[in-house]
Amino acid sequence: IGQRVDPSLASQTALLQGMAGFQPLDHVLREDRLDEGLAFLAGEVGLAAPGLPADDRAVAGLSRLHDDDLEKAALDAYARDYVGFGFGRWRG
Repeated sequence: IGQRVDPSLASQTALLQGMAGFQPLDHVLREDRLDEGLAFLAGEVGLAAPGLPADDRAVAGLSRLHDDDLEKAALDAYARDYVGFGFGRWRG
């Protein structure tokens, strides 16, 4: 049996692996195509997806503490996610 990872610290790769071990995943939505992915899912059940609201609060908060050291720490901690999902530097 695998090692339990605290979900609040887990990489996205580990979270997806954990979920897939319980039930195969049908879809994985990417942030840069979230509107399109949610519209597809809503269409699958005959609904129209509402647009996502713009929420600049999270961007503003992270912008105050984001720097090169934080970016490097994130890359070091979540290297598999950066490679596997094609992540790059934060664009905030």
